Amino acid sequence: MEIGHINTDPAEHVLSHTSVIHSTRLDISAAMNEQAKKLNKAFVDQERASFPLYGGEALPLPDHEFHKMISVNTIYFWEYPLTIFEECPRLLAYAKYGFCLHGWDDVEQPVIQASFQIADTQTETEAIERKDGSTVERTFTTITLKA
Repeated sequence: MEIGHINTDPAEHVLSHTSVIHSTRLDISAAMNEQAKKLNKAFVDQERASFPLYGGEALPLPDHEFHKMISVNTIYFWEYPLTIFEECPRLLAYAKYGFCLHGWDDVEQPVIQASFQIADTQTETEAIERKDGSTVERTFTTITLKA
């Protein structure tokens, strides 16, 4: 399950590795949602991918449905991060998952208030090519949380 899917990353990247995976990707943007459905039409038609639209608060999904969750570069769009973090344990089949976060300062309080524990942290730096051909280094941290 992904909160705030990346439309340029078709579900095929995940779904081509096995026939038993179903990918669910939530977004608050109707435009992003429609684009994702078009890019992944074959998987949507096969019922191997779904792209629910949600209002940015409660996650409209059944309890204990997912084995992994991810959110990449989306935390700063969340109007109610504590609500979303509190929803995550309800959705997981077992309570361990990771978020790739834009900035720890943005989520530290909601993580603490939602009673998560930090299972692992990894900080990496990568070189990203800009549109003008130059490169810039980007440092990011992946934090694995457990309930």
